[in-house]
Parts: sequence; structure tokens; C-alpha cells
Amino acid sequence: MGIYKWMMESFLGPIAATADMQRFGKWKKELEDALEKLEKKKIRISKKEYTKQKNILQKKLKKAGELLKKSQERMKNFTHKEVRL
Repeated sequence: MGIYKWMMESFLGPIAATADMQRFGKWKKELEDALEKLEKKKIRISKKEYTKQKNILQKKLKKAGELLKKSQERMKNFTHKEVRL
């Protein structure tokens, strides 16, 4: 049973890691764009609302960066496995 699990992990692992990296990378880019738009709207909204929205976006951006880093580490683990028979 162990060989089948290993085969599936070695086949599906890199695919899943790549998909995660693309998804989290896209999410991070969208959050960075939202922060830029917020900076442009800074004059039109209240300081309290601006600060609130900025904090929310920065927390999400930090989480996206962490998830992206984990996905990259996972991909690195899959691509640098030793094959032992």
C-alpha cells in the first residue's frame, strides 16, 4: 500500500503545489492592486475608514505571502525527493 501512496504523492504533489502557487500568487497580486486603489481613494474617504480597510488588506496580504511561501516550499520538497528502490 505504501508504494501506491508514494506514487500518487509523487505524481499529484507537484501539480497541487503548482496550482496553489498560481492561486496564491494571483490572490496576492489582487490584494496589492487593491492597496494601490485604496491609496488613490485616500483623499475621498475618511481616515478611520481608510485605516480600517488598509489594515484588513495588509493582514490578507501577509496571509497570502505566507501561503505562497508554504506552497513554494512544498514544491521544493516534491522536486528534490530521492528515489530509492
